[in-house]
Amino acid sequence: MKLSKELKQLIISFSPSINPLLALCTCVSFIAANDKDTDNNSNEINKKRGLSIMAKMGTLVAAIERHAQGKISIEPKKDLSYAANFLYMLKEKMPSKKEERIFDVCLILTAEHDLNASTFAARVAVSTWSDLYSAIVAAIATLKGPLHGGASIKSIETFEKLASEMEGKKFCDKGCLKIVEDYVMETLSQHKRIMGIGHRVYKVKDPRAKILEKYAERTSSGNLLYFQIAKEIEKVMAKEKNLYPNLDYFSGIVYKSLSIPKRLYICIFAMARTSGWVAHIIEEYNDNRLIRPRSEYVGSKNRNYIPIEKR
Repeated sequence: MKLSKELKQLIISFSPSINPLLALCTCVSFIAANDKDTDNNSNEINKKRGLSIMAKMGTLVAAIERHAQGKISIEPKKDLSYAANFLYMLKEKMPSKKEERIFDVCLILTAEHDLNASTFAARVAVSTWSDLYSAIVAAIATLKGPLHGGASIKSIETFEKLASEMEGKKFCDKGCLKIVEDYVMETLSQHKRIMGIGHRVYKVKDPRAKILEKYAERTSSGNLLYFQIAKEIEKVMAKEKNLYPNLDYFSGIVYKSLSIPKRLYICIFAMARTSGWVAHIIEEYNDNRLIRPRSEYVGSKNRNYIPIEKR
């Protein structure tokens, strides 16, 4: 999990305002640049690389965030779990067993999920027989777009926006619920999306969201406002559009309870999903065929060529 002196120096050379995903991509590329055997794609070597990258991800994310806050990075502790180490390195404070367990569950639920955009990007990269590091960078790059992994931030921002209209209440009464319903109906009337609701694969409630929902409720004791807003949005969307929450919907509430900054939510996705990416990458190497989809031309036919001097 430890970072080299050179890698730490790279991180402190970044602008504190750098997008943390861009910083993460650069760090993985830097690790690759210092691997003298990058083009060796043997199964044994890639398993070692995969474990190394998986171990370092949490340390990198924590170090990048601490640099953004103007603080020095914290060394990991051998006697802490992966989840506990991340929370410790991020906040320089030992997490409770409850916090450790909650974050560990979040990592487990995010670790793997079929052939989504980032996993597909990783497999496309290694199908060309590129290296494991480049595939991880490709996967992280897909997360920078808000449609894959970014819904956790958009969801919590929606809850924050609605909560700000409720005059500091800690619980949602009938008036609050009406504000939420009106917001959803107005959003739908404008043909806009409610982020965190709906899934390209699931037509029912994401089973991972069911688990995170329980943790979101447990961690909201004393201030159930965000959770109640989330449940009311879910209720209206199920009634109006037959759409249900995905993994990202409740995760922001859980991360907020752990005092994790919003800008890190997508980095945590990358941190957890690295294990899934590595598994897919190794599988692709072991049974590879170049991924080369075909496109269908649907433009104008029989067009005449006009010489450039006559255009």
